Amino acid sequence: MQFEASIIGGSYAGLAAGLQLARARRRVLVVDGGVRRNRFAAASHGFFAHDGIAPADLAALGREQLLAYPTVEWREGEALAVEPIEDGYAVCMGDVSATGSRIILATGIRDVLPDIPGLEERWGRHVFH
Repeated sequence: MQFEASIIGGSYAGLAAGLQLARARRRVLVVDGGVRRNRFAAASHGFFAHDGIAPADLAALGREQLLAYPTVEWREGEALAVEPIEDGYAVCMGDVSATGSRIILATGIRDVLPDIPGLEERWGRHVFH
């Protein structure tokens, strides 16, 4: 599979980058592990016209809109390695790999919580960063 850009991360940043590239008719691959930082929150805020929407609903809407473009391919799973090759790179996803000329890392961040009893189950619902 040959792409002009591969985006590693299919949450909000990856969706936004993919949408701009798809509108420019670029051939795009999005690799999504499906683990969003705000997955524990009941609502996402600060998104114009979507304030208060559930995080999973917002991501699903973004994915639906992105996949309406015929130049976009979505792969669920993890990018296990990125290797330089002549004229670009290869993204390895287990038994499948894709090549292309550009890569966007939209992996977000991961919260590393201190070892405080009760914190993990309250994170994103009653306790916030």
